[in-house]
Amino acid sequence: EKTRKEFGWEDKIVIGHIGRFTAQKNSVYLIEIFAAIAKKEPKAVMCLIGDGELKADMMNKIKELGIENQLDYLGRREDIQQFYNAFDAFLLPSRYEGLPVVGLESQSCGLPMFFSTAVTPEASACELGHFINLDDGAAAWAEKIIPVVEKNIPLRRSHAKEVADA
Repeated sequence: EKTRKEFGWEDKIVIGHIGRFTAQKNSVYLIEIFAAIAKKEPKAVMCLIGDGELKADMMNKIKELGIENQLDYLGRREDIQQFYNAFDAFLLPSRYEGLPVVGLESQSCGLPMFFSTAVTPEASACELGHFINLDDGAAAWAEKIIPVVEKNIPLRRSHAKEVADA
C-alpha cells in the first residue's frame, strides 16, 4: 500500500517487469503487450525496473504507441521486494529462458506471473504461473492477462509455502 501510494497507483492495475532489457527477454514485445492491455483496461499502468541494451528501443516503442502517461520507468533499483508486493501482475515474454528467479519471487508474493511458452514449465510453482505462446500476439496476451489479474486482486495472499514446496 505504501509503494502504491508513493507512485500514485492506488486505483490502478499495475503490470510490472523487473529485469534486463535484452532480446532474450523480448523487451520491446513486452511494451506491445502492455499497450494491448492498456487499450482494454484504462486503469492499467506499467512499471519497468531494470536496464539494458534495448532500453532506447523500448522507450521509442512507448512513444510510438502513445502510452507514456501509463508507464513508470524506475531504472535499476535494489529495493525490488516492495514492487513485487505493489504489482498486480508480472510479465516475462522471454524468447528463451531457464528457470527465472523473478517468476518464483513473484509467485511467492501472490503475484500472477505470465510467462511465454519458451520458459521452462517448472517456472510455474503454483496456480499463479500462466504460459502464453508468443505467436498468439499481444492482443491475445491481454485477453488472457486481464481476467486473471482482476480475479486475483481481491484474493491476493502469500504463496511462499507453495513455491518453496514446489
